[in-house]
Amino acid sequence: MTEEEWLAATSGPLLLFEHIQWSASRRKLRLYSVAGGRKLLHHFTPAFFGLAYDVVERQADGNATEEECADLLTRWPEGFHPGWNDNIGLGTDDPKKVAWTTAHELGEDTPSAALELLRDIFGNPFRPVVADPAWLTPTVQAIASAIYADRAFDRLPILADALEEAGCTDADILLHCRRPGEHVRGCWVVDLMLGKG
Repeated sequence: MTEEEWLAATSGPLLLFEHIQWSASRRKLRLYSVAGGRKLLHHFTPAFFGLAYDVVERQADGNATEEECADLLTRWPEGFHPGWNDNIGLGTDDPKKVAWTTAHELGEDTPSAALELLRDIFGNPFRPVVADPAWLTPTVQAIASAIYADRAFDRLPILADALEEAGCTDADILLHCRRPGEHVRGCWVVDLMLGKG
């Protein structure tokens, strides 16, 4: 895959996923699965699945216990095949498989959403960005922390303004913060500011 193909693709999220799957962190893979899985929830009614995604998201950041995961699995909703856990990854040690399943199913359901999430979480793998320590002012880090904690991605333009004030001129970062569309936990710019991999 080339950079042009990564940026221009409008279908085939699995091709993009295959490009990043070996270099992506387990955390990023889990967060992609969570964000994609939440988009698939309209197919399912049990509130259990929303709760399960909350636990897996916390698991990605090391804030969910094995006991919590095991407890949720014991309460699996009647009528849902336990294999559907491939879409949740509850307690699983194979986030790559779960993320692949999510990319596949979301790609069939809403290809544009699958692609948008890949680009939001993994950025442009052909142009990795390193944060200049000068950008990481207390203001920038406070804004990024609040965005992450509150899922307040509508504040990303505020983060862009703070980054510019700190001397950031990186077009990829600033454009990503100001672009319309959905952002999720794992957004590559927020993670970059918080030192999350």
